[in-house]
Amino acid sequence: MARTTESAVALAIDTDLSSAQITAFIDDASAFVDIIAAADSTIAAARLALIEKYLACHFVTLRDPRVKAALIADTSDTYQRDGEVTEYLKAAIALDPTHTIRDAFDDDKIGFRHKIGTGYDA
Repeated sequence: MARTTESAVALAIDTDLSSAQITAFIDDASAFVDIIAAADSTIAAARLALIEKYLACHFVTLRDPRVKAALIADTSDTYQRDGEVTEYLKAAIALDPTHTIRDAFDDDKIGFRHKIGTGYDA
């Protein structure tokens, strides 16, 4: 069961996504937070709700990318790419004492995991 709400996520991130889309991302984030809660039952419910909210915000950016850089004079915008570490993901990682989110999403760890073993080109 979700610990955060669509309105809490919508207050944290400006998005044009529908309520149904935001709710779907909340459900995805909730699945991760369930793992965190099972790993450490001493984490306060309010903290779990914050983790879920910020992780859901990160998921929203996958569908509704944030502007990463803008050049006013020539009107050039650069948007984040899928899989980039966002400020929302950083907040969720910082709040997660079990390191579940860091281990699942951190670029350095993901890159490292994919190169363990032999048979990889340098």
